[in-house]
Amino acid sequence: MTSMTQGNDRSKGDLLVNNLIYRQPQQLSLAVNRTLKRQQFQRSSYEAGETAIINWNTGSDSVNAPNSYLVFTVKLTGTDPTANFGVGSAINLFDRITITSKSGTDLDRIDKLNLLSAKQLRHRNSQDWIDHYATAIGMGSTGKASSDPAILNATGTKFVIPLNLLSGFFNPTGGHLIPPQIAAGLEISLRFADFRTALVQKTGTVEGYRISGISMMTDCVTLSDDTQKSLNFESAQSGLEFTYPRYHTATSVVSSTAINVQVAKSVAQASTLTATLVRQSDILKVEADSLRSVPWLITSWSARLGNLYFPNEALTDDATDGLESYFITQTVNDKAKYSHAENAVSIADFKDGFGVIMASFERDQSLNLSGCPVNNSRQIELSATLDSFTDGNREITVFLEYSCVAKCYIDNCSVSV
Repeated sequence: MTSMTQGNDRSKGDLLVNNLIYRQPQQLSLAVNRTLKRQQFQRSSYEAGETAIINWNTGSDSVNAPNSYLVFTVKLTGTDPTANFGVGSAINLFDRITITSKSGTDLDRIDKLNLLSAKQLRHRNSQDWIDHYATAIGMGSTGKASSDPAILNATGTKFVIPLNLLSGFFNPTGGHLIPPQIAAGLEISLRFADFRTALVQKTGTVEGYRISGISMMTDCVTLSDDTQKSLNFESAQSGLEFTYPRYHTATSVVSSTAINVQVAKSVAQASTLTATLVRQSDILKVEADSLRSVPWLITSWSARLGNLYFPNEALTDDATDGLESYFITQTVNDKAKYSHAENAVSIADFKDGFGVIMASFERDQSLNLSGCPVNNSRQIELSATLDSFTDGNREITVFLEYSCVAKCYIDNCSVSV
């Protein structure tokens, strides 16, 4: 009897090793349904300077934000107008995004969203990504208005923008679904930027733009009753924690070769700092690429957080080639760590239109939640020096990325930074 049992076990083992066991695998999913649901804005058309507001109607479903998107059509107004987005994308059209829970809690707010996006997309993604996936969001191959063709006209051009490119709230740290306690009744407002900032005129005369057919498509997941019951119990007891990156914006006018900007924001975990210089006279000029960085003329710079300096000695003599600043930017975006994940910015691009100052406050290179605290007695200060100052004032914008935790209960939500 024992030898027969051993023979059967050996036979099953041989079948398993040779992939000859035919059995349906156990179901591991906790979801019972998944579908795309279209969410409508309060109005179907908007113009520059107006604010579009939408309230999600997702019910008891969770939302997969990276697979959800914003869709709209842009029509230019004027005399035979054509234009493109220069160094940016269709996100150029949005000056501010505000996300509010149904209980009135401010979950996210980004000023100068178009400028932040124009700097991040090329520094974080490859040229192949831009030439293929990013064509849906209106990115030009080179990001130079003089080289890229016009894609906007009076007839209308349609764009699709993934929600995770609009806000860190839609790109959570753990890749979680947005729970129904937050998603249901979520209010999102988008303020449209001035057409002279958002667009680069190619031919004719551009006098504005009109947005039509705007809506959001949300990837909604219906969880099983037992799963939803467990999440509701946890939400009622201790709250569900939803962690995501958030940005604080500080802007200052530069009227000399000396730059000094203080970021007055108290947070528990500051992650990165990104600063960019644009020519002030170009911000409201439709013929110019308003979001394009000025040519790299920074001779030295350093970021200070309390008694910590990043780097510990100010970078000097970097105005000629910008190599050290370029490499630090690469490391902050993890391009030195993941060499296969190259970005779309060369050193030549960095010096001519895509230059930024970046510093990382993460204390561990393998963790995402190891940032440094910032408070009233431990503020962030950015100091820099320009090689020359000959063509008018600049405007420097500093974006501070920090970790935010939204704790959601059954009927309300709180935010900790």
